[in-house]
Amino acid sequence: VTGPCCPCPSPRPHPSLPAGKGSRECSGPTRVQGLCSADASGNSSSEDSPSVFTFLSFAPRNPMKWLDPQTFYFNFDNLQYAYGRYHCYLCFQVEREVNGSLVHVDMGVFVNQSADDNCHVELCFLSWFYAWLSPDERYHVTWFMSWSPCSQCAQQVAEFLKKHSNVNLSIFAARLYHFKDPEIQQGLRTLKRTGVQVAIMYFSDFLYCWNNFVRHGGMRFIPWKGINKNYWILVTTLEEILW
Repeated sequence: VTGPCCPCPSPRPHPSLPAGKGSRECSGPTRVQGLCSADASGNSSSEDSPSVFTFLSFAPRNPMKWLDPQTFYFNFDNLQYAYGRYHCYLCFQVEREVNGSLVHVDMGVFVNQSADDNCHVELCFLSWFYAWLSPDERYHVTWFMSWSPCSQCAQQVAEFLKKHSNVNLSIFAARLYHFKDPEIQQGLRTLKRTGVQVAIMYFSDFLYCWNNFVRHGGMRFIPWKGINKNYWILVTTLEEILW
């Protein structure tokens, strides 16, 4: 991967990392489809259920710790139209509030494994998170995603957050998934109305992910050609959708 180092906008605040935690050694193409939408008996979930994730019919999957550099460069390239990226990667960080400060809880990576995978990464994360979140704690969750959420996942995430008002979510996407689709657009607006910060990743976000979610072996992050130009194109598109 080549490309000159290039200036970026003023960096946004990032989630805090515990000491020694940095630099660890884990409308586009059709994205892997399928939602976790039935319980063990095969019944569909409903809005009247205690939680939108009580219908999961399998134990929550554990996240990976790292991505390899090639996987990161290929899947997080911020192209407006990206072909051949059939998986969605979600790098997450969870923090909780303690005496007015944010304390690191966990971080890792979720990914759709194959076309037979019956859970999008957003719902895989939330099923894993739901298994241990406490109603007595306040959480701040950050997602760095290779694709923005599809309409179904956006709705499920919004419902989860309505039921768990102690969870704050920020989503930074490398690319917009089928951004011309009215249902996809409505899903992103639903997330915003629910209080989710929905934004496009820019240089400092890619660098942050490289340092904290990629097993880079000491290699520095080399931005690809067009990383800033693509950022502004995607930001303009997202602003038109959300406003």
